[in-house]
Amino acid sequence: MKLDLTAIKHNTVNCIDQFRTWLCAPPYEGVPWMCWLYVLFCGLYAGGAPFHGQLAWFDDNVRMVQILEWINGVHGWYDHVLMRVNAPEGFHTIWSRVVDAPIAAVIIAFQGLVGQRQAIVVAVTLIPMLQTLMLFFAAPYFAAPLIGRDKAQLVNLFVLFTQCLNPDYFTLSGFEMGAVSHHTWYILLGLTLLGSAIRLLTEPGRKTTAIFVASNVTLLLVGIEAFPLLALAAFLLAVITWQRQDAMLARASAVAFGLVAIITAIDQPINHPPAEWLNVSFSEPSIFGAIITACAAVFFLLTEQIVKRKPGSRQCFVMMTLLAAAMGGALIALFPELLNGAAAGLTPEERMLAHREHTEAVGLYAVAINTVDYVRLIMPSVIAFIWMRHLVRNRKGAEERPIYIYFYGLVIITFIYASIFSRLVFYMALSDSVVLMHLWLHTAAKMKDDQNASLKKFLLYVFLGPLWMLIVPAANYNSGFGDKVLMFPAKKQFGKQTCDMTGIAEYLHFHYSNDKTIMVQMYTSDKFLYWTDLKVYFLANFPSQNKFINARRFYMTKDADIAHTIATEGHVDLVAVCQDDVKLGADTAFANSLLHNKTFEQQLTTGEIPSWLKPVRMQMASPYLLFEVVK
Repeated sequence: MKLDLTAIKHNTVNCIDQFRTWLCAPPYEGVPWMCWLYVLFCGLYAGGAPFHGQLAWFDDNVRMVQILEWINGVHGWYDHVLMRVNAPEGFHTIWSRVVDAPIAAVIIAFQGLVGQRQAIVVAVTLIPMLQTLMLFFAAPYFAAPLIGRDKAQLVNLFVLFTQCLNPDYFTLSGFEMGAVSHHTWYILLGLTLLGSAIRLLTEPGRKTTAIFVASNVTLLLVGIEAFPLLALAAFLLAVITWQRQDAMLARASAVAFGLVAIITAIDQPINHPPAEWLNVSFSEPSIFGAIITACAAVFFLLTEQIVKRKPGSRQCFVMMTLLAAAMGGALIALFPELLNGAAAGLTPEERMLAHREHTEAVGLYAVAINTVDYVRLIMPSVIAFIWMRHLVRNRKGAEERPIYIYFYGLVIITFIYASIFSRLVFYMALSDSVVLMHLWLHTAAKMKDDQNASLKKFLLYVFLGPLWMLIVPAANYNSGFGDKVLMFPAKKQFGKQTCDMTGIAEYLHFHYSNDKTIMVQMYTSDKFLYWTDLKVYFLANFPSQNKFINARRFYMTKDADIAHTIATEGHVDLVAVCQDDVKLGADTAFANSLLHNKTFEQQLTTGEIPSWLKPVRMQMASPYLLFEVVK
């Protein structure tokens, strides 16, 4: 049989043309898939943390323990208290089981084939990649009202290669392999929420509130960090209601938030047993979500009446402002724990220490390593702010003006959010990505179509995002261009796995019973919880019944007797120190300093062991030193 080379060549050319059209022509259907394949390639190339059994972050280790204890029958659906830590009270996690369910489903499906530990590897690889794919379809939904449906898919190039969702680590925060935290759901559902809210502006009469309702309900079920996003959506809808004097928009918003309140109240059994259905708590999903959304619905109903009776009046704006302030003040008066957020259950001393130690609870300025780093963190927001201000001021008669006001507000408020709490930086990153995309498309369309047009457009794209979010930080951290820029989605996996648990965990499993209590350093507590069956003195998250303070004092004190008292009162049996986390200083004078100038953990790593601790010779390579407490 003779090959028809002409036909093969023709078919090949057709396939190439179809691929080029799929990827490079409106509506750019191939862009989200290519972005996803790039992230997948980076993760596989790095041979990331999950392939070695390591999970990505603190929350991931703790959540996996919560899931495993549920799967293995230790705890039921409503029981979120991890009794192996912070004994005798235990640690009450603040996460909904809704997020646990898909991870648990994958583990259950695979554990019969490969064992539970390997099933975990499958889950922490598969779930983040599925969520990443969802991200690259949710972002265009959010961006379409400003950019247009035909070009909305291109926003993924800005989400991935400019803002990266986490400008501190310039990686896909929460979406990397090995992560199973709730932050990814905030991002995905936040995009759905903000995208459906803006559709209320453009077509308030259509039945688009169903998506709006579903997004809100799910967000409330995931956790407390949804509340700022709900407040943001409600505020922007209120501002545009006043700007347009639009009673129909006020009514649509009232209906949406009212349905949210009703469905959230009905869904209360998902989070609490019947005896606790009326429990009001800000530190976890509860009936409080229904209360605040019901307040938002009442606000919009009253706003509708104000707009109808005082159309076109500045009194309208004043009355709406006073109404919002009164309702907000009433909520704070009734629930003062709002002011403390998730730290409401802490003592004042522990609350102060926890916020200072918890980097997500500080603003962008505190996160930045220096002035250059802070400038690059805020520069995309500055550019986005200038562009949206220009659009709002120069398109007074345009139909797009409400959309411009909406994104203008997003840029401003999300920057304020991130400036106060860097944990909310993904709101800022996503809003900026859409605005920068709009600026890039507008400016590129104005460029002359000459032989250098493509190069100019590319350089403009680099300036608007990659310069600030990838290239500058790579230089500022003195990092390699390849692993920190070109392969940034795998950056977490490229990094050295400090305090590797594999060796010491196996040793502890074979030599000590699970009724032993171990004292560990602050941010290795999650690893010991996940990797061992021992009781952990405390978990470096709040609330910990002040064990957070005691554990910090144990390792930071310069008096071994104080450490002994804490170990005795806490019934501690073992003490572990990761040498990778102990900073001894570079100069000889410090290294040779007297005992009272060193912290207790520094004393242990330099061989100055008190008599009440017995060193354990594990006969293995490990970054950890292990000691038994002499009773």
